[in-house]
Amino acid sequence: MAKKTDAKEVAGMKVVRVPLDELNELPGNARTHGEKNLAAIKHSLEKFGQVEALIFQASTKNLIGGNGRLRAMRELGWKDAACLPLDVDDATAHALALALNRTSELAGWDNEILGHTLATLQEEGWELPLLGWQEEEFKPIIEEAFPAPLEEPAPPSEFRELGEDIETKYRCPKCAYEWSGQPKPGGAVDGDAGDP
Repeated sequence: MAKKTDAKEVAGMKVVRVPLDELNELPGNARTHGEKNLAAIKHSLEKFGQVEALIFQASTKNLIGGNGRLRAMRELGWKDAACLPLDVDDATAHALALALNRTSELAGWDNEILGHTLATLQEEGWELPLLGWQEEEFKPIIEEAFPAPLEEPAPPSEFRELGEDIETKYRCPKCAYEWSGQPKPGGAVDGDAGDP
């Protein structure tokens, strides 16, 4: 059973600044970072700065969490970063690296809320591809959140004439249009297409 972490231990976590050239990407890291992912990370770092610490194994300075961010920081020319050292063995370092990545993958999205958020950001001038959302991804989500209104049926352009010689059986209580439902002279049915 996992050890319960108390508030004192959480408060005891110490974030330190570490030169990037002292840090190593985790050897054997199964997580990959393609160009699209790195471009989104770099844009995030440029736009927001560093908002979460890199996590590394204290004994080796191998990254546990933040390998993609480390690579992006180096490509941006950063010299150091805020980091959280952890005193763990190699097996624990790899287990934690997997857990950090996998738990984020298992999360889902509420597409209605996401669609409204993406639409709002787009209206305010945010470039969604720079946040990691390509047009073919965000467009259907926004469309789903804002469905097109259903078209109301158009009213008839005119009502058929009521034959003077036909006894009226029906009367519309709203517009007072009268019809019988009986054949007119010539075979047409009084009250066909165009009835209210």
